[in-house]
Amino acid sequence: AYVISLLGEDYSIYLPSDVSQIKRPLADTIPYISGRGLVNGAYLEFGKGRVVIFGDGAPFSAQLQGIKSKKRGMNHPGAPQNAQFLLNIIHWLDRKL
Repeated sequence: AYVISLLGEDYSIYLPSDVSQIKRPLADTIPYISGRGLVNGAYLEFGKGRVVIFGDGAPFSAQLQGIKSKKRGMNHPGAPQNAQFLLNIIHWLDRKL
């Protein structure tokens, strides 16, 4: 596969033993590893098809977070390229690119 994106130094991967541990604030007792350098997105051709895999769907959806409705995903003001990026992925998959 070809790597599209890697996680940076500011990412942590939490490893809870039970799904009930996933709540804010995260407990200090939940083990975690650094996400630095882990692949977050990749693509490849397989047989007659094409595959694109991402570890997070947020860039491909418009989201509002919390009471103040902070913009996330495609809505985030710092990520105006996300909509075009998704369109490019779709067109690569459907072979228009």
